Amino acid sequence: MLTTISKNKAGRVQLPGSDASLNWREVFRRNEDLLTGVVFGRFRYLSRDALVAVMGCLLKETASSTLGELQAIDLWPRLKGLEGRSFVEPDVLMTFQAGAVLIEVKPPYGGDQYVGQWRAEIQALAAEYRAKERDPMSAVHFVALGRSLRAQRSGEIEKLQDELHGEFSLTIQCREWEDLIEFVSTWQSAGVASDDAVFDDWMQAFDLFGLVPKASPAAMWPPLVAWPGNRDLLLESLAAWPARSHGGKGADAPSALPSTKRVVEWGALIEFSTNHPLRRTYESK
Repeated sequence: MLTTISKNKAGRVQLPGSDASLNWREVFRRNEDLLTGVVFGRFRYLSRDALVAVMGCLLKETASSTLGELQAIDLWPRLKGLEGRSFVEPDVLMTFQAGAVLIEVKPPYGGDQYVGQWRAEIQALAAEYRAKERDPMSAVHFVALGRSLRAQRSGEIEKLQDELHGEFSLTIQCREWEDLIEFVSTWQSAGVASDDAVFDDWMQAFDLFGLVPKASPAAMWPPLVAWPGNRDLLLESLAAWPARSHGGKGADAPSALPSTKRVVEWGALIEFSTNHPLRRTYESK
């Protein structure tokens, strides 16, 4: 469905009670849950290395490496343990062997994150742990993804962490979509096709949701710069290649160039270019 929408093949959606209709691309942009579903619904297809790397982007690398295996992903779980509320509904709850990750998502434009909502979601999860409705975790990581600047400036984040001291070890991280986009743009594939497919889907979703492409040499060059460091590439061998004119004839390169017995495997460069296609980074409108 994502590809159908991105290629403008999904048609239009008739608005109820109206003669007006919307392009599916516009429908996608108006619904933040579609973006959440595309990004986090595909986590289960990531390899172990890619998952650790993504979680290192959302959390800190040290926290990501200690989570252990991913056990479950709940999108829009209804947490019913909060007193005075029938339920609260965070966007994502990820359960790992050694901790839980609770995520509140805000789209690139629209409403801001606010600490009161975080408090309700974290307290509801703690209440379910106390009631044994979920297996309790000793560590909970809360991630506010998107539009978190105002919440960071409020000065309430430290207070919230102190309020829940003793329930579990709580860390709160604020991330913007640009952080995740930069990670995807600079990801160096380990040759796992499913990882590349997931990240390509993410990029399509970012584009559909109003994030526009912008060429970033900084994102393109690191893999290429690092490539010669662990491969035998001698540029003089390339310089010694016979020079040819447009007519197919030309003088050979000077024979005085240094010779080498080492073989340049150009196939490795072709393989590198295939496994590391130049990507684009994205920025908000």
